[in-house]
Amino acid sequence: MDNTSNTLSSVNKEKVSPLLVLNETDKNNDNIKLKSIKKESGLYHFAILLSERKDLAAFLRHMQKNLDPAFYEGMADHAVSESIYFHDPDYNGIEVYRDRLPSQWKWNGDKVYVVSEPLDIKDLFIQNPNEKWTGLPSNTTIDMFICMYLI
Repeated sequence: MDNTSNTLSSVNKEKVSPLLVLNETDKNNDNIKLKSIKKESGLYHFAILLSERKDLAAFLRHMQKNLDPAFYEGMADHAVSESIYFHDPDYNGIEVYRDRLPSQWKWNGDKVYVVSEPLDIKDLFIQNPNEKWTGLPSNTTIDMFICMYLI
């Protein structure tokens, strides 16, 4: 363990420089414009799936108490799921959600009815009044990644 902390300390002291810098040339002008490029990982969005509504209620209470509002994106009821959206400091989108049981889904012929409506927070909290955040449940999964590529 001591070797690991020594290695980490020496790595953290090294100067890190960019591997690649992109500059944009202004074709209407002979001058070269240097633009700062927002630091991004290329990850656009990932989702954390909670198995129960009570866990979503506990998570939302925790986020309301602890999340800087600048990171908040929104909440939605998709009829098949309920979602909370926010982003990290690098602007990677994070969705924490729970799926409704397929027996609760609405159908339009052979297609599942999916919408983007406001999440009923009042109902979420009324149905789960005493849920306290103790961390992600052991059956939590990382469900999806959506990446953005710059070409």
